Amino acid sequence: MFPTLLQTTRADWGELAKSLAFIPFEKDHGLMMPVLFVGWTLNYEMFFYLLFALGLALPGKKAGPLAVICCLVFLAVVGLVEHPQSVFGRFYTNTIVLDFALGVMVGLTHTHLPLQATASGKVAVASLVVAGTILVLVLPLIFPGVSTFPVGGLPACLIVGGALILERWGWVVKAGWCLVIGNASYSIYLTHPLVTEAAQKIAAKLQPGAFESSLLIAGTAVAVCVVGTLVHRTLGLAEKLTNQARAKNAGIESRMRWARRVHGKLSWAGDRHRRYPDALAARSGAS
Repeated sequence: MFPTLLQTTRADWGELAKSLAFIPFEKDHGLMMPVLFVGWTLNYEMFFYLLFALGLALPGKKAGPLAVICCLVFLAVVGLVEHPQSVFGRFYTNTIVLDFALGVMVGLTHTHLPLQATASGKVAVASLVVAGTILVLVLPLIFPGVSTFPVGGLPACLIVGGALILERWGWVVKAGWCLVIGNASYSIYLTHPLVTEAAQKIAAKLQPGAFESSLLIAGTAVAVCVVGTLVHRTLGLAEKLTNQARAKNAGIESRMRWARRVHGKLSWAGDRHRRYPDALAARSGAS
């Protein structure tokens, strides 16, 4: 409604149509982002879902995932070797596609681990999660010009893979607030630019000092979580109401079909009685 509030976002029907269709395009500042700029990840996700759907058509349980991995690796190699110049070429051959390949590998392997582990094994895997968290925060600062795959994808693989293994071994996060934020994480991701941009505009007007800036940062972090969670729950409630309405309509349709079948049988019996009254009366008398 007010795209200029988000700096580089502008009102353009063509860009809106491409964004809604998950088609990557380049903006004036040279970045390939949709109208809601954080939605660039959705373009990759839709592409990944398409690849995985095609992979599911292959025979065998592992053929599809392995084919997806090979395809993603091939695209990344093409990007590194050929350096395509088109928007589609640059977007889909970026080494970030290897992050999805890592995700497939984690999905294929973590379920084959035993369900039990020693305490030292759990501590070792937990250390990998901590190390991955530190690396994903530090490496981009040390190597700012390096591709996101080594500085972001590999550490993220340690975090996600380690968390899944720990969950398999019984180390499960049970804190309610963590579960709420975790469930709403993608909603938080998509809505956080609106909150942070509002906070930046407030800061530009107030010109706060160091202490006030710290309070504003903390308040913004809380507001980001609250807004994202509210959006998630609102959409979840709408989905729940929609599903309930569909179930109710399905029940009504089922009862109507049953009523039509009963009505049809009664109509057939009445029609038969009108056609053959003597035969039916004789059969009733015999019984």
